[in-house]
Amino acid sequence: MEPSRLRLETYHLTKISIVPRSNVEATPLGQFADFSNVEFGSNVSLHELTEKDGQNVRQGLSLVLTAKPSEGSAFPYDIEMEMMGVFDTNDLPESKRDVLLLVNGSSMLYSAMREMLLTITQRCMHGPVLLPSVSFVRLEKDYLEEQAGRVKAISSN
Repeated sequence: MEPSRLRLETYHLTKISIVPRSNVEATPLGQFADFSNVEFGSNVSLHELTEKDGQNVRQGLSLVLTAKPSEGSAFPYDIEMEMMGVFDTNDLPESKRDVLLLVNGSSMLYSAMREMLLTITQRCMHGPVLLPSVSFVRLEKDYLEEQAGRVKAISSN
């Protein structure tokens, strides 16, 4: 094992909303809420963080998660969480910096959110929620397509 070149310096919740649904039975003891029939989504954005002298020394990443039960779903909560992470990316190759931050940074924040949500909902009457395992690899493709579109738009002007 070796240290990662992408270093998570700090993270904090910027929003958390866990609203129990009134017409849903509690999750049975020893089980987790079922994500069937749940609109489960995420939104990720990058932020350049600067010091007072104007130097860019760190990068921020914001991850928003939402879980909205569909009509008739037994999922016990409406959930919205947002977390901001501050990363030191200085040891990453500049050409891959944003992509590595998007994919790996999102994974780091997701794991922290997963644990926080589980801890909080274990004490709720409707039962615990364990976020499903996910992959953020798709963010690389989306980012590269967005960058190609920007280059094409600039070159056509």
